[in-house]
Amino acid sequence: MEETTTFHGLGHLFFTIFLYCFSSFIVAPAITDISMAALCPGKDECSLAIYLSGFQQVITGVGSLMMMPLMGSLSDKHGRKCLLTLPMTLHILPLATLAYSRGTTIFYIYYVLKTFTSIVCEGSVLCLALAYVVRHFPPFFPFYCRQ
Repeated sequence: MEETTTFHGLGHLFFTIFLYCFSSFIVAPAITDISMAALCPGKDECSLAIYLSGFQQVITGVGSLMMMPLMGSLSDKHGRKCLLTLPMTLHILPLATLAYSRGTTIFYIYYVLKTFTSIVCEGSVLCLALAYVVRHFPPFFPFYCRQ
């Protein structure tokens, strides 16, 4: 009798989501120092960095709220794996820009790119991954009815 309580066949998804989350958590502490150095070089306090960070989080939250239904609809039409690739690829762009240079101008370019990519990436990766699991393992989710 085949064991139905395992999620065999989802190793690729688990590993990809792990790498995505790990890369996000590894970079986060360094961004504070980089933004301080770019916006207020040589200072210990920088109100501009605090305001920009707060503004970015508000825009990201509101944008994600509006983007999630669109991502869900697009994933129904084009497939979950296809749409999982989009935010994971977009997640690289701001960090690649910051890796190019750490000047003030490049930091503002990073800031704008990070704001727009976070709107697409923040919630959609985990929601699409969960939707993929629910779709491929319906016995574990009795509330889900397959069409």
